[in-house]
Order: sequence, then structure tokens, then C-alpha cells
Amino acid sequence: MRKSKLIVVSLLLAFLIVFSTTSLSFAAPNPPRDDTWSKDFPAGMLCSFDVRLEQTGKIKLTQLPHDRILITWPALHIKVINTSVEPWKSVSLNATGPMSIIAQPDGGEVVTLNGRGVPYPYYVPSVGFVVYVGHFVYRIDPAGNYAQIPIGHGQILDVCAMISQ
Repeated sequence: MRKSKLIVVSLLLAFLIVFSTTSLSFAAPNPPRDDTWSKDFPAGMLCSFDVRLEQTGKIKLTQLPHDRILITWPALHIKVINTSVEPWKSVSLNATGPMSIIAQPDGGEVVTLNGRGVPYPYYVPSVGFVVYVGHFVYRIDPAGNYAQIPIGHGQILDVCAMISQ
């Protein structure tokens, strides 16, 4: 149980170190933290063309009982830019719903997205780079890979199609 909790926290911290300039604290009170960053992804990572993600807003991580973490992002905006075309083509996305993560005994995680959200890792094998609107659940294995693609109810919006040439 303690090992799975450590793995979940380690994965979240790794994500935030790579994609954020913020520091986290699970101590109360736990106000939302700034989570503004920009990152370029080469063709093949998210879309079949070069993409830049620019994120602005806040993120809040709340440790819940029973090895659960709730992630909320008030006013989180993600701008996705196709940098392979001139002029650049872009779409702005708002993440409005919470994400919850439940540690599993094998070290994996079950992730639930509600409302409008972008899964992490961003690229979902056999699905692509998408935004989920509704209620979706997926599983991450202990190595951090998708063990189950997101399933649920609602809309799946193809981000790459929105900004393709």
C-alpha cells in the first residue's frame, strides 16, 4: 500500500517537474498553484506534425484517503499550436473537470476524468491526442503506460484534426 502511494506521488511529481515550474505541497492549506509552461513536441509524439503546447492557469493536488489523489485545475487553458505550417494554426482548450487517481495494489493507477479534460500521458495509443468531455476512466500500468485506453460516456475531440493543415 505504501509502495503504491509512493509510485503515484512519484509519477505526479515527475510530470510536474518536466512540465511545470511550480513546487508542490500536500500540506493544508493547499491553495492552487501556478502551472504555466510551454513545450515543443516533434512530429510523431502527439500529432503527425510538430506541436507546441502552451499552458496557463493553476493546478491543485489534494491527497485523499485510501491512496487517492484529486487534481483540479481552475481556469486551466491549453493552447495547442501546429508549428509545421505558416501561419501557425492553433486551438485553445479549457480543462474544466477534475481528475482523480487511485493507486492500485500492483503499482498501477486508475484515472478518472470528469468534465472537459486532457489525459496524461497526452498521447493515447490507438486513440491519439484528444480532449475528453464527459466521464472517462482509464488504467496506467506500473511502468506508466496505458494498460487500458479511456472508456466512458461523452465526446472525444481529436486535437490534431482541429489544427491539421
